[in-house]
Amino acid sequence: MPSARRYLTESAAKKAIGGELLPQTVALRHDSLFIPCFNTLHYFDFQSRGRRQVVRLLWEDAGIAYEDVRYSFEEYPEYKKSRISEMNPIANIPVIELNGRILTQSYAILRHFARQSGKYDGETEEEKYWADAMCDIVIDWAHSLHRRLLLP
Repeated sequence: MPSARRYLTESAAKKAIGGELLPQTVALRHDSLFIPCFNTLHYFDFQSRGRRQVVRLLWEDAGIAYEDVRYSFEEYPEYKKSRISEMNPIANIPVIELNGRILTQSYAILRHFARQSGKYDGETEEEKYWADAMCDIVIDWAHSLHRRLLLP
């Protein structure tokens, strides 16, 4: 079973994105059925590495409460066939659950929450362009670094 941990922080940014906390008495899991209670992030258990980490850092900095569900590499194939493929037709992660909505694709998720929280986006169209451009530059650098480290 994947590990799950709640990070409970309430803030204006949390309210802006629309995530709702359910009463603490609601169980996170019941008979192997996952019960979403607020923002839920599904990803590999990489010990805080990978694309999901950036989403976690944004949420931490913005004060957004969430549940972090991590799948080991051994258990992921089983969950990919069932739970993950139900949430995302292409059956990949990260996947975000937010009030019955499913969000996928790391960078689209980042841009969505940056704009929704009102904390990481520009005020003018020019500032928004530069925020997107800087994000894309970092993505390009990361891909280049990964290629150099992982490919001979």
